[in-house]
Amino acid sequence: MTRKRNIEELLEALWMAREEGSATAAAELVERAHGETTASDVDEAVFAGLLRRVNGDLAFTPAGEDLAKSILRRHRLAERLLTDVLGVGETVGEEGLESSACDFEHILSPEVADAICTLLGHPTVCPHGLAIPPGPCCTKLAKETGPVVRRLTEVPSGERVHVAFIASSRDKRLERLGSFGVRPGAAIRVVQRRPSFILEVDQTTLAVEREVAGNIYVRR
Repeated sequence: MTRKRNIEELLEALWMAREEGSATAAAELVERAHGETTASDVDEAVFAGLLRRVNGDLAFTPAGEDLAKSILRRHRLAERLLTDVLGVGETVGEEGLESSACDFEHILSPEVADAICTLLGHPTVCPHGLAIPPGPCCTKLAKETGPVVRRLTEVPSGERVHVAFIASSRDKRLERLGSFGVRPGAAIRVVQRRPSFILEVDQTTLAVEREVAGNIYVRR
C-alpha cells in the first residue's frame, strides 16, 4: 500500500510540474512528492509502464497520464468538498487542507469521486484556481439541460426542490436554518424570489435573505 501511494504521489508531482512548466527530472519530482517517495519508486513506476525516461526527465505513458488525471481529480474535488461543504478550510489551514485532500485522493474510488463532483455541481477549478480534470459525470452533464445541483438563488418561483447541502459558514443565519427544517434531504418550494426569498418547508413559510439562499444547494 505504501509503494502504491508513493507512486501515486510521484505521478501527481509530475502532473503539477507539467502544469507549472517546472523541472520533471526524477530527483526534483521525488523531492516534490509527498510521503516517502524514493528513487526506487521511480524505477517501479517505469517498470509498471506508468512513466518513461526521456533525456533525463520523466514523462507519462498513456496509462500513467490517465492514472495521474484520476488522482488529481480526486484530490481537487476533495479540496472543494472540504472547503465548500464541510467548511474546514479556515479551521485546518492550507497545510491541513492539503494533507486531508492527499488522504482522500488515495481512498476515493472513481465512482465516489463522480458522486462528489455531481454533488458539488461539477466544479471546474479547485479552491486555489487550478483546473479539476473532468470525469464521465461532467461529460454527461453537457448533454443535460443543466447541473444536477445548483444554488437556491437559481431556482425559479413555484419550483419544488430538495436540499442537497448547505455550504458551511460561521453565519448564524445559516445555522438557524435547521431549526426550520431546511436541512439536507428536505423538500422546499420557492414561493417568492424578491425582495427576499420566501420558502415553504412542510407547513412553514419563512423568509431568507439572498445571501443566505446562495449558500443553499438543491437538487431538482
